[in-house]
Amino acid sequence: MRKYLLLFVVFALTTANVAMAQKTKSIELSLKKGKTYRQEITSETSTSQEISGMAQSMELSNSLDLAFKVKGINSDGNYEIEVKLKNFSMQISQNGMELTYATDAPNGENHPMLASQMDGVFEKIKNEEITMVLTKKGKVISTNANEILTPQQQQIFPLNKNTIEQMFSYIPEKEISKNSKFTKVEEDKGQKTTETSEFTVTSLSKKKIELSSNGKITATKKEEGKEDEVIEIGETSGTITIDGKTGLIINALSDKNVKVEKDGNKIESTTKGTIKRIL
Repeated sequence: MRKYLLLFVVFALTTANVAMAQKTKSIELSLKKGKTYRQEITSETSTSQEISGMAQSMELSNSLDLAFKVKGINSDGNYEIEVKLKNFSMQISQNGMELTYATDAPNGENHPMLASQMDGVFEKIKNEEITMVLTKKGKVISTNANEILTPQQQQIFPLNKNTIEQMFSYIPEKEISKNSKFTKVEEDKGQKTTETSEFTVTSLSKKKIELSSNGKITATKKEEGKEDEVIEIGETSGTITIDGKTGLIINALSDKNVKVEKDGNKIESTTKGTIKRIL
């Protein structure tokens, strides 16, 4: 009887240890050489502003279909990626005027102004090979995007280092467990703002990981003769579902609200974004 009781205790302790081990997980990319992974990224932004007593508003929506082909895995375990923009569409509504553009639209259907700016860029992207070396934690080691696209073109087709790393900002450096939290900080040098997001692990299994996020957007207020002051200008929130096998996003929703007031002028914007896996 003692022998069986001892075996039962050992079995129970072993099972408990295994269960505890499965409660923590490291999120990282696990991609296969030769395979292509696709994601659709959409955003809808509503902006209203009042400048010198004049009010204006604008609606902007766009959609990107990006393909990441794993061409190789180097000796450091980093991924050699080729990035392709499969499709892109944009719609702008301002002051009663509608402008639309889509890379797959028939000839003549795109707005002439947008077509004149984007047709050449898209043809360049299709004909050039944009590559990068990506770590398992979603950090870009190197890329040739800056050699192919100008900074202005990268604002339209965001294939540069900063934008790609933002797509993988949900990946923490350390292991996670259910209800654990981690923080990510992103700086936008162009807008001179900082976005600080706190992620919470709401569900954790081998199949998928679910996160929720809440954050603040701050800017530094500079006035001559005074110390710099950090002011809050916006907030963010969102949910993310991650594939436990590949580390890629299955589905993500995000909200961003920004409000800036200065010298009697006001600017407010609301952005809703999505990321979806394309199988």
